[in-house]
Amino acid sequence: MIGNSPTLVQGQRYVSVVADLPPALGGRIRSWQLNQGAYPTATHGHVTVFVGAEAGCDASVWPRLQQDAAALGPVQISLGAPSTFLPVSPVSFLTIRQGASHLTRLHQLCQNYLGPSATPFDYVPHVTLGHNLSSAALEQSLEDFKELPAELASFTVERLRVSCFDGQRWNFLRMLELV
Repeated sequence: MIGNSPTLVQGQRYVSVVADLPPALGGRIRSWQLNQGAYPTATHGHVTVFVGAEAGCDASVWPRLQQDAAALGPVQISLGAPSTFLPVSPVSFLTIRQGASHLTRLHQLCQNYLGPSATPFDYVPHVTLGHNLSSAALEQSLEDFKELPAELASFTVERLRVSCFDGQRWNFLRMLELV
């Protein structure tokens, strides 16, 4: 396992497709993570659409994936209540009330082009607050994020960020435009 990720394995190479969070929401989550001591450094807030083996990432797929992703259009996201993946995993997250089915279609599209997902879990669109949290931090996340201001709880995703993990760090590869 790399860092706090339940998916990434040391020495493996990956490709990820994510929807970045708006700066205000991402900033609130990063601040919370640092205040809780959840991570040595705050993570970049996002909704994971897909993580797979980089070996399945052939340059010829990008124009076709771009075209098919754009055909699905932008994703309107509305966040719901915080929750956890307990008892399976000590992960705290924000649920996605609106946009989950659209994100699932994008996930399936990525699998069609990039190969199987690397995660051992079924795809559940969400915004991670923290991985491997203590019981106290899990409870605190449920309290601290139970009522997001309206301006943080809804946003539109018009592009997806694609990055490759080289075994040590994530490197930006390209954007997939949804408009």
